[in-house]
Amino acid sequence: QGDAAAAAAWIERGRNSAAEGPLKSALTALHYFLDLYACWDRFDHDAALRNARAFAKHAYLLAPLFSNARIAKLRDCAAESAAFLHSLGPADAASREFVLDLAANARRRLGQERYDDALARVYRAMEALAQWKLAASHGIVSTGRVPVAAVPEPLRGRWTHAAREGLLKLGIQDAYELLSALDDPLGARFEALGLAGQAGSTERGKGSPLNARNSSILAHGFRPARPAETQELWNKLLLLLETTEAALPQFPKLQARAEFSAPSRG
Repeated sequence: QGDAAAAAAWIERGRNSAAEGPLKSALTALHYFLDLYACWDRFDHDAALRNARAFAKHAYLLAPLFSNARIAKLRDCAAESAAFLHSLGPADAASREFVLDLAANARRRLGQERYDDALARVYRAMEALAQWKLAASHGIVSTGRVPVAAVPEPLRGRWTHAAREGLLKLGIQDAYELLSALDDPLGARFEALGLAGQAGSTERGKGSPLNARNSSILAHGFRPARPAETQELWNKLLLLLETTEAALPQFPKLQARAEFSAPSRG
């Protein structure tokens, strides 16, 4: 049902009540596998990698539960997941993989009908995408400390008054406006998707569907996120990333009677 934490907890209870022997060892190995995804789902990437390493070492103990072919699938799945987790890069910097991971996490929250959680992740993914692009393509390493000198005219003239000691702090709308001013295609795509707000508005972001996040309970508002607006923004995130749902990192699906479906990425 897409709840890795519940699955890991269920297997852990079974392991703890099992007598010492091959079955207990098999459940311990299976718990490593499931807890990999439970930790990943809550952004504890270091713990997820530790579980991946532990599972690789103990996967053979699954013999009482799975055939050799299925154990191999589980091992391959964990190895592929570990490779993606390694690709996320340093914990203190954005990367394209980091954004893809956020998009996938948002999709799982959508599937659970946790729309406020999904909306918060979509918003953060869009923000992180701009942060990564500014750093990777334009040498602007932090949207919290943007040198005024790095901003092209006429935008510089409009923003100079907001600078402190020659530095600017940019929100999500400003970050994408800066990308547009730098002739970055990502900025143009953001505007083309209607995310920058109404044309000609004196308040950037007015009318933007991103305002749904500001109105949600988990941001600054008092109403729950609406399913349709959350789905719309998630769809726009994929278009902004120029990717598809199938290309996002996928979690595996374990089904009844140990039937297994391995994930795939485009």
